[in-house]
Amino acid sequence: MSSEELERELATAWSRDLLAVYADHLQGTGDPRGELIAIDLAGRPAASEGRRAQLVATWLADLPAADNVDVDHGFLAIELRNPDAVEAALASKFGPQIRTLTVTGPGDVIAEAVKRIAAHRLPLLARLVLNHGGDVPRTPLVASATADELTAATPYLARLEVNGRRVFGQFVHPHVATLVVSGFDALASLSGRGAALPIETLDFAFHRTSLLDHLPPPADPLVRALLPADRFPRLRHLDLSRNEPGGHPPHHLGGQIDPFGWLRRTKLAQLTHLRLPSLRSEAQLAELQASLVHMPNLVAIELARAYADSPEPPPPIVAPPRRPWPPRDQVHGRDALTITIEGHPYGEDVDVTGAVDLMERSFETLPPTARAAWSEFWELLADLGWDDSEGQPITLHLATQVLVRALEPLDLEDERRWSDLRMLLRQRTATLPDTISIRRYWGW
Repeated sequence: MSSEELERELATAWSRDLLAVYADHLQGTGDPRGELIAIDLAGRPAASEGRRAQLVATWLADLPAADNVDVDHGFLAIELRNPDAVEAALASKFGPQIRTLTVTGPGDVIAEAVKRIAAHRLPLLARLVLNHGGDVPRTPLVASATADELTAATPYLARLEVNGRRVFGQFVHPHVATLVVSGFDALASLSGRGAALPIETLDFAFHRTSLLDHLPPPADPLVRALLPADRFPRLRHLDLSRNEPGGHPPHHLGGQIDPFGWLRRTKLAQLTHLRLPSLRSEAQLAELQASLVHMPNLVAIELARAYADSPEPPPPIVAPPRRPWPPRDQVHGRDALTITIEGHPYGEDVDVTGAVDLMERSFETLPPTARAAWSEFWELLADLGWDDSEGQPITLHLATQVLVRALEPLDLEDERRWSDLRMLLRQRTATLPDTISIRRYWGW
């Protein structure tokens, strides 16, 4: 079989066995991609890393400029930020080898880039990501005629990710089974009447990353109209876990919309798998239990997160272990701590929101000793009030080594105040006292 014939088969039946045949064929023609695919199929063994890097450099020597490039099994995942770069990449010899294409930019960039994509035949493009970061347009960025051309140009597109506002109007791609959406109106097909979508898996967030999208929240009729059941007859997996309250990506994209109340009204009886954000109240738990009555086909219900005060859900709802810190949206930006080390004339001021952000980013990857130390820190903080009955600041004490173990393995590049505290602890290693004192105050 020729390369073209094998690529046509890969477009419709992507598999390890077929990739192995393709790799053998490419190696027989002297194409470095053949050996690259073989190395990736073998799990990228450490002994092959140098050779793999050499092969990638050789293959991509004349690749047009891109913002981010990744190579996986001999195919490309690239991110581009202007339409001319999109055109250059797709028109080059690398165009047919692009499996994932990400376009990031304001509305005019997204609109023009999609036109350029739609002008090329891309049967191996499996994933398209559009990150719209500009103002809210009055009309959809991608015209209906362009959307039709995009469908024809990407006949085997399997995954579409749309982050933004009013990117597409009514758009039904017959092959897209997985849809990731950030933005309640990013894709008009998510509401209203129209042709059924072949979506099997939907990861949906009400908002994109911009906090401005939450002010004011979308009107209730618009929210109620989202995901009409008859437009999603094949939908089996629904992931709402990114809809934590607030506007801090990647998980706090719920804004002022309660996903549990919305889910109860939606009544998607066809679902078999459901993933949700954290429960914040008994009222939300009641909404969730009421939702389950309308979803008789569910076989798995999972909460993505649980915090110290989260209610305990009954089976069959599966909840992870509770996180010891409070939810990000429940911590005021001015909630701060003064941590005083004996012998240091001034206490170090740190922000509680910074600590929560560190936990959300890093807790799961910390060594066990650091996780245990942070758990002890948050347990103390839960008991630390502002003032006593006489109006005096409350001070509690924590073993100094607990704070050392908590801070030492963290990347604090973006948390200057916590970084300064760690530097002080390091400078005082030989003379650190047994305990440090902590009190709350209304900060900057």
